Amino acid sequence: MSGIRSSIYDVSKSEGCSQPSQMFSVTSGFSMLEERGKLRVETADFGAVGARVSRVTSTGHLVDLTEHVHVTLLLPQSGQVKSQVAAKDFRVTAGSAVLFAPNSRRTRVERPQVGSFQALVLMVQQARVVELLDIAARDGKPRVSVPDALAISGTNPHIRRLSAFLACVADFHGSKNLEISPRAVGAAQVLLEEMLGDFLADLHDGLGGGSHNTSALAKVRQAEEIMREHCDEHLSMAALAQELGVGLRSLQLAFQQVRAAGPRVVLNRMRLDRARARLLDSAEDARVTTIALDCGFAHLSRFAQTYRETYGETPSETLAHQKRRAN
Repeated sequence: MSGIRSSIYDVSKSEGCSQPSQMFSVTSGFSMLEERGKLRVETADFGAVGARVSRVTSTGHLVDLTEHVHVTLLLPQSGQVKSQVAAKDFRVTAGSAVLFAPNSRRTRVERPQVGSFQALVLMVQQARVVELLDIAARDGKPRVSVPDALAISGTNPHIRRLSAFLACVADFHGSKNLEISPRAVGAAQVLLEEMLGDFLADLHDGLGGGSHNTSALAKVRQAEEIMREHCDEHLSMAALAQELGVGLRSLQLAFQQVRAAGPRVVLNRMRLDRARARLLDSAEDARVTTIALDCGFAHLSRFAQTYRETYGETPSETLAHQKRRAN
């Protein structure tokens, strides 16, 4: 199939697989929710458009990931998705959608009472998304950025059209008995880009007149860049605000507006993510106390409590599981 590369990836917990397909840049943690759980990912790669279309079928799983390159549109068809981005929680059910900018997040996929979870996933290179948003801003409108996460109603006509088209793509590329002509591939690529452009133009208008004003978003992104560079240090929010040249109250309001949480909460989430990544990739002689202190946590008991509330297990349990896998 000229212009489109297809792949299928299967994971079965009973076969001892502990990592999902390489859908995202980095996967720091992954587990199936059921003892004999299964995950299947079918992907069509539209190289000319800078996009990938996937259909994910799962009995339920939990994944900690970081995506550096792509903006991700997730459309559950059955079951639900619970995602945590920074300090904000998102719950997306069948028929609705959520858009993620390149970021780190924790996602729990749950199947319905009958059948498996299924979702369509569109991943587009961030550079292409920026180009399309810039096109939408040429009519004198302000330039906007995709927020870290944005829930979108299933009644949105662009979402309905994209969902139907992505389902069609997934059906064709999931069938071994269908051959697709180069002309059909070219038409599909053009249609995908046009539908994506319409969706992003509509998104641009919504973001430009919505609650996420561009100055607050820019302020938060600058602050988070500094946080990531210094999250293992004793970083005060007053010092952070001073470095950005804004007042502390202004910084707090910007984070509440964009992240629905204060800057300290977001910083602690970054530290938790870093600590978990260290625990999941630790050496034989690693210790929880050392890792916690290295990641900027001064109160060890509070660290252990927050870690358990976030990941469903204690830091010691994560470390013990990792050591057993290594052996």
